Amino acid sequence: MTSSPALPVVAWGGDVNLGRRQHYRTQAMGAADALSGVPVLARADLAIVNLECVVATAGRQGVAKGESAPYYYRARPEMLTVLAAAGIDVVTTANNHSGDYGPDALAEQAMLLDAAGIGHAGSGPTTDAAFAPVLRRAGDVRVAIFSIDATQPHFAAGPERFGHAHLPLTSPGTWTACLAPRIERARHEADVVLVALHWGPNGEAAPGADEIAVGHAVIDAGADAILGASAHLLQGVEIYRERPIVHDAGDLLFDAITRDDDEAGVFSLSLDMTGVRRVVFTPIQVGFGRTVQREGAQAQAAARRFVDKSAALGAQFQRRDSGQCVIDLHPPHRAPARGGARAAIPAKAAYDLAAMRAAVVTRPEWEVRDTPADAQLAVPVQIGPLRLLGVRAGPTELTRRRMLFIETFWELAGSTPHDWRLDVRATPIQPATMPAWGRYMDHDPCDWMWPTSRWTAGTIYRDLHGLRPPSASALHDAVLQLEIGLVRSGQRLQHVALPLRIRLALGKPSPTS
Repeated sequence: MTSSPALPVVAWGGDVNLGRRQHYRTQAMGAADALSGVPVLARADLAIVNLECVVATAGRQGVAKGESAPYYYRARPEMLTVLAAAGIDVVTTANNHSGDYGPDALAEQAMLLDAAGIGHAGSGPTTDAAFAPVLRRAGDVRVAIFSIDATQPHFAAGPERFGHAHLPLTSPGTWTACLAPRIERARHEADVVLVALHWGPNGEAAPGADEIAVGHAVIDAGADAILGASAHLLQGVEIYRERPIVHDAGDLLFDAITRDDDEAGVFSLSLDMTGVRRVVFTPIQVGFGRTVQREGAQAQAAARRFVDKSAALGAQFQRRDSGQCVIDLHPPHRAPARGGARAAIPAKAAYDLAAMRAAVVTRPEWEVRDTPADAQLAVPVQIGPLRLLGVRAGPTELTRRRMLFIETFWELAGSTPHDWRLDVRATPIQPATMPAWGRYMDHDPCDWMWPTSRWTAGTIYRDLHGLRPPSASALHDAVLQLEIGLVRSGQRLQHVALPLRIRLALGKPSPTS
């Protein structure tokens, strides 16, 4: 008796952020090490992740997001080598960080991904383009992947505006109406349709009623499976009409200094022409700059938590000794809507990353001919090998919690082979109880893009950097003093206080006053 041939597998890896600290880490460890400990990705016929940052050199911080203290995530083009080394074939780009640096950066990302040979869905120059799927093969199965965001309407594509695919989480009927005709058209080219959704609030341990309703609406529109992300925590899997809804895979690789995540995993979906026949969950450990599959007792403990989460949603997974969890499905037959000959579509990504490694070149907004008069320091300040020529802040008075943007102007005081990072803080003048604004936000100059090892003598470099405020509960009226230091691996230069003050007039007296 011969065994049945193995079905092709699509792997869903959740959130990937390739921001500045991941860049520092991969410089030390190597791009291949970041995800080499997750072999289920490399073994998949097709590997998909949610790219929760923008890979670009264009744009600037400060894009309106409707948030009082937003995070802005941008990664250098050479960080795409991390995806290539891990065997990632497709990225979904509709999420709350896709537009962090504006439409121009999002358009640049699309060009970079195309040039690198990595498929992408979820954003485009028009609404229709943003909602279009990317087509790839998993073995002999032709797969269409859609990507839609439900968390950040500010970045939505328009008729003539580059942006991402966005629908409101509170209107399930809108999702069915929008996706049903698009999925029907996609079935002229694809056998299986997957919809990646970025939905729900951060830190949500289980899907809410809105996610449940939208998930059902998307399956009703014709999707074979939903690949969820957004919470940065693992959530359970729901089975609806014999089709899986992966509510959230958690993080796969994220831009953070330390991680201690028990709740994350990779989902491997076995496909045939009827849809998804099996889902396998593999628990992972997300660290700073490196993620690995869990083993032994840790894997078993993570598996038990996942099985309980899924059971609460009605899905009964079986645990294996490896810590993986499995459920078999029997989707009803769905006749493909084919019309004539179908175009050839690629399988695994054909990476071409040589240009990515040299894609960052100096941009006009990173250099100035002269320091602006309203920013000039009476006496330039030398900090290590750099000389600070000017600084200005906006705003200089705050009446509510919001970002504080600091613009600085620098030149080389002497050559340096090292990449010194700028460590800009706004520290309350005593008496005060709140922490410094901008803690743990040291960064490469020119908004993370142009490190000091690439600087040339005689050039004035401009940096614009947003300082995130402390939590709302820690804020009170105070005067902040700007301080700047330099940081590099294994070395930190003492902060220098600057003659620039920012007044907080929040109507909340200091607890010590």
